[in-house]
Amino acid sequence: MPDPLDLSGRVVLVTGGAGFLGSTLVQAMAAEGAQVTVIDAGLPGGGANPANLAGLDGRIAVIAGDLRGLDDGLLAECLGGSGAVFHLA
Repeated sequence: MPDPLDLSGRVVLVTGGAGFLGSTLVQAMAAEGAQVTVIDAGLPGGGANPANLAGLDGRIAVIAGDLRGLDDGLLAECLGGSGAVFHLA
């Protein structure tokens, strides 16, 4: 049985991943080798800041989108294969 704390190679989805808490989680998981996808709408007043994810290019995928209006196919693609979802949006 794989170690549940070993994130190396794990596929993870983080909604709201550009905010303070989400980006801190994303940075930590990427540093441990996780394949992280971030979905964030970047709404004004929501706390999202693209600078929070600076330096992670190539180690994470960022999708700019609001979960309330996100295309069902895109959402299914993001969820497919994810071993964990952190919903912070």
